[in-house]
Order: sequence, then structure tokens, then C-alpha cells
Amino acid sequence: MEDGVCRGVIAVNMEDGSIHSFCPHKTVLATSVYSRAYFSCTSAHTWTGDGNAMLSCAGLPIQDVNFVQFHPTRYLRCRCLITEGSRGGGGYLLNGEGEQFMEDAAVFQMQSSIEEGIKNVDHVEGLMPDMKVTERSLLWNSDLIESLELQNLMANAAQTMHSAEARKESR
Repeated sequence: MEDGVCRGVIAVNMEDGSIHSFCPHKTVLATSVYSRAYFSCTSAHTWTGDGNAMLSCAGLPIQDVNFVQFHPTRYLRCRCLITEGSRGGGGYLLNGEGEQFMEDAAVFQMQSSIEEGIKNVDHVEGLMPDMKVTERSLLWNSDLIESLELQNLMANAAQTMHSAEARKESR
């Protein structure tokens, strides 16, 4: 960033750890979501919200970050997801007590749960500067890359919670 304008990009090749710089006349960031925040999801392993995290670090605005898709239809024991289409077609899951799963759920929709979420995410985000990494793999830089991805996920989680709190009309 120079005078509030993106002058290019420095990128890390995740395959070999090499660093590349690009200095185009115009820069467009077309990035993916951060669904890797979920333990089990259908998205790619590399979807860690890098674009939003880059914008956040640069102090640039991000819009509608509180719209994060949650997959309640996962079966953790076999690590698979049930398609959303099954629920859209009238299907539903039952919990261990035979009750309809997630029927009345409002994840972070009530003011008190949003405030609790903000408190929790801010606490965890405050621990990030204490993170220490020692690279064990000199070939792939996997520990360093995963640390960068964790920082990106943390930035996205904080932005999502604060955005949800500010967007009162969605409740």
C-alpha cells in the first residue's frame, strides 16, 4: 500500500515456499471465503480467508463479512456432510433424543450471544501475538504456512463477529 493505493502483491507459493512480487497497474483481489474455520466442510483446505485478511491488515473496508455459511448437517463420526439439498427437500436430522436438530437455532442472532461471541473472539485474538512457530519442514514450510492461515482465520472470525454486532437489521 502506498498513499492508500494497492501498488502490487507479494505472494507466497504454498508449494515450495518461494516468494514472488507482482507490480501491475491495477490490482483486483478475487479470493475465497474462510470456510476452513469449520472442522468439517466441503470447501477446499486452502480457503482461509486470505483476501479479507489482507484487506484488514491494509486497513481497507470489507463489506458483509457476517454472512458466513454454517453447515449444521454434518455427521462428525464419519466426517461427512449431508447435502443442504436434503434439508431443502423437506429432510431433517434428529439429535440423540429424537428431537429435530437445529430447528430453533439462531446462531449468534441474539444480542447477548453476539456480545458473548465478540468477547470470546477478542480474547483469542489477543493471544495471537504470543504464538510461536518453529518450522519442522524445511522443504514445504508447512508450519509457517499454517501459522499464516491461522492468523487469517482469526482476522476473519473477529471481523465476522463485529460485523454481526453492527448489522442489527439482520436479527
